[in-house]
Amino acid sequence: MGRDAVNLDRRRAIVRRVLAVLLGLCALGLLLFALYALAWTVYGPSFGTDPAHTGVVALGAAVGAGLSTWGAVKLWRGKRKT
Repeated sequence: MGRDAVNLDRRRAIVRRVLAVLLGLCALGLLLFALYALAWTVYGPSFGTDPAHTGVVALGAAVGAGLSTWGAVKLWRGKRKT
């Protein structure tokens, strides 16, 4: 492998890691939103909100956080040579 190919691989690895960190931050934000929506599901009915709707929002945010975390881990690890 030439010098340019090594630099390209190194740059791709750096870009992959940066994208993984950004996706991980998105996952953290979705997790916090899921917790907020879950709390609103529990305490919201006293303010007149429908717990079924906020529960679906909490579930969707939790699924989104899980998928974002999975994607961030896949990006961070990259392609494994076996």
